[in-house]
Amino acid sequence: MKKILHIINSLDVGGAEYSLIRIINNNKNYNHKIIILRPGTKLLDKYFKNKKNILHKYHFTYLNFIFSFFSLINIISEYKPNTINCWMYHSAVIGGLASKMCGFKKIIWLVRHNDPRGKFLSFNSRLSIYLFKLLSFIVPKTIVYNSDTSLKSHKKYGVNQDIKNLVINNGYDVTPIKFEKEYDINFFTIANITRWNKQKNHKLLLRSLELFSKNYPNIKWKLLLGGRFLNKNNREILELIYKYNLSDNIELIDYIEDVSLLFKKIDIYVQTSLDESFPNIVAESMLNYTPVVATNVGDTNLIVGKHGWLTNLDKIEISQNIYKAYILKKNKYNWENLQKYSNKHIINNFSILETSKKISTLWG
Repeated sequence: MKKILHIINSLDVGGAEYSLIRIINNNKNYNHKIIILRPGTKLLDKYFKNKKNILHKYHFTYLNFIFSFFSLINIISEYKPNTINCWMYHSAVIGGLASKMCGFKKIIWLVRHNDPRGKFLSFNSRLSIYLFKLLSFIVPKTIVYNSDTSLKSHKKYGVNQDIKNLVINNGYDVTPIKFEKEYDINFFTIANITRWNKQKNHKLLLRSLELFSKNYPNIKWKLLLGGRFLNKNNREILELIYKYNLSDNIELIDYIEDVSLLFKKIDIYVQTSLDESFPNIVAESMLNYTPVVATNVGDTNLIVGKHGWLTNLDKIEISQNIYKAYILKKNKYNWENLQKYSNKHIINNFSILETSKKISTLWG
């Protein structure tokens, strides 16, 4: 059985982490091991209870970097994997360089970010992306992007194009989900589930809902706002909610372990992100029969297709599209058709089985 080594920053909650887990679970003809470079293991106990997939856990810091790096080289050398997958920039730089120093050639980098020049990137991220670009001429055999826009933006940034660069979209478990959606014609429930980050553009979401509330004062609605740090201890979000006079309409629900339970209760999902590559939450919403209003960033248009509302980064347009969804819901037959077509669109186009098959062909 061929040995596949995955190197990733952490197994905390995130799109790349879930993608890794889905790929492992759907490629059981290989022996998978994971090296984690940083603390953050929320998904570890849930998906790897016996820990047999975990080769090593690190806590890379500036103080222990040299020691940890040479330890990483030693562990990779001893394990002797057939293929090494490095997930995201930090792991590509650290794990990729360590793997190359061990003499391994079959190194695959997996990119889950859209814009390497993003304005809200931290200094550490900018440094990692710059090193990623330089090392792309030395380390990887293949670079896999999860969206067309990501590949194009990295090409423009100067990432090596003389090696294989390809797009493999994220995939999802398309096991049939029972259609169980609450329907209240007199109430409209909206959700947004993202981490607290400027890129996710919560301010635009609230400004759009302020306008929606002013323009349609007789509509009864609420927003379930969740994700890491979106709770009552977050003073910034509380101040924004108060500023836009939305205190009576917003419920902060923090991190959610099982979002599938949330989808049963909500009518639409609204994404107002400034930048995305291939947003998992949009696809997962549609898979769970939840239509989407989403900013047209990254490959969101590919996910939504004709089964939702794409919008520019404009509060008027977002507000109008939310209203269109509200009006459509009044016709239960048409609304349920949209919910079911949303589900079918993801099943037909973004199955994890197809994604896993494409990934595994690179392993040989």
